[in-house]
Amino acid sequence: MKQANNETQETLEKAQELTANMLAITKPEAIFGAPVEIDGKRVVVASEVGAAMGVGQVWQATGGGGTSQDRPVAVISVRDGRVRIRPVFDFTKIGLALLTAVASFATMWRKLRTA
Repeated sequence: MKQANNETQETLEKAQELTANMLAITKPEAIFGAPVEIDGKRVVVASEVGAAMGVGQVWQATGGGGTSQDRPVAVISVRDGRVRIRPVFDFTKIGLALLTAVASFATMWRKLRTA
């Protein structure tokens, strides 16, 4: 039983360490890239950042894992005091959403026709 308590404590410590590391992505430096000067225009990339973590435990077995991702969502440019924000379209994400919607519609249609 004491060994299980030690393993639980180790798991909790690792989870706290992972949480602290994942919270580091909430800093502004993780969201906004370093400004780049191009032909008199200052450009900054804004990103969407996300993270997830899971920890599990059963008698004499512990486990856990996590993931993080980021993707550009906008390009911000400044020239002559004027700011321009251009969204970055993720066509893969849009395509997957469309396929999911079509598959859901087809499944519902099939179930309604057989009911």
